[in-house]
Amino acid sequence: FFPGSRAEKLVVKANLKEVAQSVKDNLGKKSIVVLASGDPLFHGIGKYLASRIGAVNLRVIPAPSAMQLAFARAGESWEDAALVSVHGKPMENLDGPAQEAGKLGIFTDEKNHPAAIAKHLISLGCGDFSAVVCENLGGTDEKVIRFPGLEALTKAATGPLNVLLLIRKEEASGPQALDPA
Repeated sequence: FFPGSRAEKLVVKANLKEVAQSVKDNLGKKSIVVLASGDPLFHGIGKYLASRIGAVNLRVIPAPSAMQLAFARAGESWEDAALVSVHGKPMENLDGPAQEAGKLGIFTDEKNHPAAIAKHLISLGCGDFSAVVCENLGGTDEKVIRFPGLEALTKAATGPLNVLLLIRKEEASGPQALDPA
């Protein structure tokens, strides 16, 4: 991301132990910066690093989290949303919240992508959501894609960097008439 920088770089992927060990080995010897998108202490690398090198050795400068940006882009409030991560975690993390919550904000990954999540929830009988996929948040190629239901989402090809929002559909029956008896 920073080709003009002459700094030593270690890309963070599935190598969290290596990154944490490198930071730990170089504490007090070098200036170290770990760059991560959003808020590193909200389903990010911050908690992991703090547990390995001690929170006193970190100075966290957060940006808006991907979840905060996703709800803003969708124009939805999120104080009443269940926030769940299936990023490197079991899909079953969704089961309880999907049955109870009216809104879900979901951190996804390449395996647990929006179409796979939609199929999983439909198989549980939790298909009564509309969906919003927010891709590449904050980037020049940012996209917000709305789906009327999970069935449409099962066929969607989405980019790998996304946050999925699910909003439970309102009851279609409308107001009930009062019994005059």
